[in-house]
Amino acid sequence: MKRSLMSNSGLTLVELMVVMGLLAAAFLSSTPLFNQLVAAWQVEAISQAFMHSAQRARALSLNEEKPVFMRPRESNDWSAGWNIWIGQEIVFTQIPDPQVVVAWELLKPQQGFREKALHSSQSVSQLSFERGYFGQLSSGGFLANRLIWRSQLYPAIQRHVILGPGGRWRLCNPKHMACSDS
Repeated sequence: MKRSLMSNSGLTLVELMVVMGLLAAAFLSSTPLFNQLVAAWQVEAISQAFMHSAQRARALSLNEEKPVFMRPRESNDWSAGWNIWIGQEIVFTQIPDPQVVVAWELLKPQQGFREKALHSSQSVSQLSFERGYFGQLSSGGFLANRLIWRSQLYPAIQRHVILGPGGRWRLCNPKHMACSDS
């Protein structure tokens, strides 16, 4: 009698293995979606960090009343991170996630926050701020520009960081809106 009660009240080994197999299948099917979600979060975080750093540099230029520059850490590539400079001193450094890069192949030659160096024909990637004015070129002109950040693992996950002609920053997701050149 006790033996029949035990077999009816518990799970058999086969039933337990079936449940474990179903859980494993559900987990394996959801892993790619989770990875894409993490990649989208990483791209969004770096894009927001870039905009916040530019706003910080602008605020510093208002407070310091000196020119402030936001420049890539390495060889004109924003993907390696960026520094905020006041004169010859670095006051802030941002090192982004290595899985997020700038999609240079999607940018026009004049984009990527490149400007001509004063005494050279080479273009230098940087943002200049003087007395709070956004994107002043070394020649005194105004810069409307963009960067396109994307995931290395999922290249379709992108965010466009756009500095408009009025000096306003916006973040554009090309999957949800048109990221025009304006």
